[in-house]
Amino acid sequence: MNIIFLLLLIRKIHLLLSAGQVSKLIADLHKTFALRDLGVLSYFLDVKATYSNDAIHLSQSKYIADLLAKIDMSDCKPAKTPSTIGKSISQYDGEPFEDVTLYRSVVGALQYACQFMHHLTTSHWMAVKRILRYLRGTMQERLLLTASDSFQIQAYIDADWVGSLDDRRSANAYCIFLGNTLVLWSATKHNVVS
Repeated sequence: MNIIFLLLLIRKIHLLLSAGQVSKLIADLHKTFALRDLGVLSYFLDVKATYSNDAIHLSQSKYIADLLAKIDMSDCKPAKTPSTIGKSISQYDGEPFEDVTLYRSVVGALQYACQFMHHLTTSHWMAVKRILRYLRGTMQERLLLTASDSFQIQAYIDADWVGSLDDRRSANAYCIFLGNTLVLWSATKHNVVS
């Protein structure tokens, strides 16, 4: 069974397949498209790819280390969880946070959809720092992509019904696996009150 994964980004395509399949696919694609083979994937969107037998390991340890160094948190104490368990934050918790540029820079680097961008407080900054401390403790974790003969789809979902203290909106998150490989994940806050 031959399976081909394409990672697409505007003007870039990365292929995850065996060496024999690569030559044939590139030749077939080259008949229709102008192509340039960039070789074996090593870095892509700040994700480092390393290879072992029949697996690809994806890691953002360098990206996390650079982000922690940027805000002088390289030696911070790691946290076991990304947030304090059982604690929700309101947009009104804490005192106003003065360094808006720093906050937005860090939150943007985390690609974290922040609901408090317009009313920043010290409590929000502490929550962001907690996420950074969690990342510090998980820097060496990697996402493993493996070949599998299984096409079993498994999905997991979590929901926080009416969890926002400010607008009573719900949030949910899900992840989907194809065989043992994570192929899709998302976390969203609902636009309307449930």
